[in-house]
Amino acid sequence: MDQTVEVEREREGEDDPSGGRLAGLRPRVPRPSIPFSLRALAVALALGVAAMVGGTFVPVPGARFGLLFAGTFLYGVASAASQYVECALAGLLAAGLGFVLSVVLGGALLPVLAGYGVELAGVGVTTGGLVALVGHYFGRDLRAGWTS
Repeated sequence: MDQTVEVEREREGEDDPSGGRLAGLRPRVPRPSIPFSLRALAVALALGVAAMVGGTFVPVPGARFGLLFAGTFLYGVASAASQYVECALAGLLAAGLGFVLSVVLGGALLPVLAGYGVELAGVGVTTGGLVALVGHYFGRDLRAGWTS
């Protein structure tokens, strides 16, 4: 009977690379791998903030979102890996920053907050995230067409 227990312990130790006494009792839980790069987020955020600041000086409605699309499009063309999550998050953050800057610098902080400011900010931030995501998608699509 002791030999059977020893053989089972040896088998359990072989399955687990750590080989501890309780190695066979640990559950094997797969860890999801979420591809996320802080460097890619920083680059996309820099492009998004530059688009929001640059769009402030262009007297065309929607210039900020047009420049945000162009920036993430170029980032999609230039990057070797797809960075959809980073670009969408950067678009959300940059559009939020652009909204806050336009309200604060425009001197309309109290009227905007008293009215529909939160709803407008939500729509603007969501639009910024979607514009950045679509821009990166089309940039990646163009890159795939060039490289294949």
